[in-house]
Amino acid sequence: MAALQNCPATACLLRTELQAPLSALLTYEQANTSSLQRALNPEQLFLQSFFQTLLDAGCTLPSKPKALHAFLRIASQGLPFNELCTILQTQMLDRLTYQQLQSLPYQHLRNLQVLVEVYAIGSLKLSPLDVPLVVDLFSCFYPHELREKQMSQLILTFFRNVWPAFIQKFEPLVPQARELLTAHPEKVKKWLLVWKNHHLKLVPDLAASAENKHPYYQMDFETIIRYVPAHLWFNDGLPYGDNVRAFGFDTPGFIHLASGGSIRKGADHRPYTRRMAKILMELPFDFDTTGLDMYIYAFTRSLGASEQLSSRLQSFIRHPDNTKRLQEELDNWQPIVQRLNVPEFEQLSDEYAATILGYVYHCIRDQPGFNQRKASLNQLRNETNAYQYRIRQRLAERLEKEREKQERSAKNWASFTKIKGMDVKVAASHFRIHQLLSTSELQQEGRVMQHCVGGYGHKCQSGLSTIWSLRECKDGNWKSQVTIEIINNRIVQASAKNNARPAPEHTQLIRSWARRENIQLA
Repeated sequence: MAALQNCPATACLLRTELQAPLSALLTYEQANTSSLQRALNPEQLFLQSFFQTLLDAGCTLPSKPKALHAFLRIASQGLPFNELCTILQTQMLDRLTYQQLQSLPYQHLRNLQVLVEVYAIGSLKLSPLDVPLVVDLFSCFYPHELREKQMSQLILTFFRNVWPAFIQKFEPLVPQARELLTAHPEKVKKWLLVWKNHHLKLVPDLAASAENKHPYYQMDFETIIRYVPAHLWFNDGLPYGDNVRAFGFDTPGFIHLASGGSIRKGADHRPYTRRMAKILMELPFDFDTTGLDMYIYAFTRSLGASEQLSSRLQSFIRHPDNTKRLQEELDNWQPIVQRLNVPEFEQLSDEYAATILGYVYHCIRDQPGFNQRKASLNQLRNETNAYQYRIRQRLAERLEKEREKQERSAKNWASFTKIKGMDVKVAASHFRIHQLLSTSELQQEGRVMQHCVGGYGHKCQSGLSTIWSLRECKDGNWKSQVTIEIINNRIVQASAKNNARPAPEHTQLIRSWARRENIQLA
């Protein structure tokens, strides 16, 4: 056995058979008869001795062909023989998926040695469901991370002392909590890093506090797990505003909640009612937040809005960073939300509901005191129809005037700015930001987007402002998504259809374009 551990040629000889591990086993089986042993070459004799020594040590070879292949690759890394025996005795390889078996043998030697420590008999009691999770978790770290601050030992401590508390946290919420969590190693890795920074007192914003006496460091981590809602653990916070995350693991809001603080008394500038706080803290752990601003969601739901109404309002209620402006926005919308929370509004089509909300937004913005009116849904529908009729009438009048002027003045104008458009592909989508340089383009934009940009021709012709359209190519056609107005190199308006707030992905594209062209944001 000592010869097998220390033989310099071990790795080389094993690698010779890596491409055909089953053939190597067959060679071993054939070599059990002395008559066949004389026909074996030196490499085959070595493998025969290697397998025989493993079996003499009480080991059982992996049952899966891919697991056997992975074992031979691991053996070729030069691990001590007793560690190879441990891998076989715990049958860890037979528990892994095909993808894990493919990647495992290529991990750094130190990763493999730590994995052997994890599976060593008596060192850590793991459920069979935890085995793939631990392998995935170790594969997330680079070798230098495992060496840094005894990361390997920290991982073992985490699984021994902290991991059971997370299982206990989720067991009341989902029948098969362990299966759910082990299927998400990327989440468990984040939890491990949160615990590590707490354990070693290395939280970035707290590391410089006096003698690390911050209340967060004084808390037992099991208590922190209990204090933080399950949905925040599962989602690393909540989406707020334009792709901004609140209460993420690296934010002061998370530290505040984890220290036992109330969401209403944290450092967050946003106002929270008791009902809003309750809604946010009691969300299901797997609540689908896709496309939602969860602050607006909590605000609308706290006023009794249905899920459908809350979803429809997402594009129209703004979420400014300024506390005063945000409170004004909420005050303006509060009576509207309560007024629209009726079955008749839910029965409207999404397109017509968006048209009404676009009219309401226009009134809140341009008619002070509108939110105090006691307009019924029926009145709002009539006013919306009249508003849309006026828009169409004004558009028709402008078209007629333009037709009359067609021969006296040009309908196109040259650009007054050095700002350039943008053409970009994001994943499978193709976007373009294009300047509108004619009356017909503005009018077409106004018709498609259901707002009044069609009347901005005089401003553009005089150079007072420039109008741009963010468009997406769908089925070979370019479709307007957001209309942008720029005055003095500053974006003053960016509106989606019916004056709705642009979608987060469109806002991100506009901001990227503004940075590139040195355009100021409103």
